[in-house]
Amino acid sequence: MAALGTAAGGLLVRSGQAQPAGQQSQGTDSLRNRGAPRGRVGAATRGGPGADGMLTLDLVAPLRGVGFTSIEQPSLYYLLSGRATQPMRLTISTPGQSRPLADLELPRVRPAGLGVFRLRDRTVGLTPNLLHVWSVALVLDSNDPSQDLVASAPIEYRPADPALERAVREAPLQRRSTVLAGAGYWYDAVELAQANRDRDGGAALNELLVREELHIGG
Repeated sequence: MAALGTAAGGLLVRSGQAQPAGQQSQGTDSLRNRGAPRGRVGAATRGGPGADGMLTLDLVAPLRGVGFTSIEQPSLYYLLSGRATQPMRLTISTPGQSRPLADLELPRVRPAGLGVFRLRDRTVGLTPNLLHVWSVALVLDSNDPSQDLVASAPIEYRPADPALERAVREAPLQRRSTVLAGAGYWYDAVELAQANRDRDGGAALNELLVREELHIGG
């Protein structure tokens, strides 16, 4: 299986095939699966643990459409506007299937800002070329699930096209995440940008977040 991964020294590239870059918008055909959101869905509460009585939860995912990853066990990032001490859960489901691929508890205390969950830490792997929906839930009232703060987004593990691998290798380091995002490989782009934060001061990551109307902080 192919993967475009990241490491401290740069990009790890393995060979593979997928649909050509430029066809990523066609991934929305899969969204006709019942229960799949058409893009990122955030959540907010009118009263809660935030200093101003408001807590928002958002996933670092495309605002519209499906975000691709070339990694079977990608890192999934989310944003909290304030510190949370309530239970949090990560769920990965597949439209049309009754049982989730994963239903995992996150560490209870979560600081404000950018958080991450690495699937490789729990030996959870995505099925290639199949739409999944990942959700993060903050449990505000254990007796009333309807009060939970839940954010969701679609994701698809799609082995990378060799042409994209070559384009990433040939691009300047500071533009590689932009190349990945432009081809629809959002989750790979975020992981690479995050890995390079010490080099560029977070410029590439901020560019991706602004592009999808995401903001770090409260």
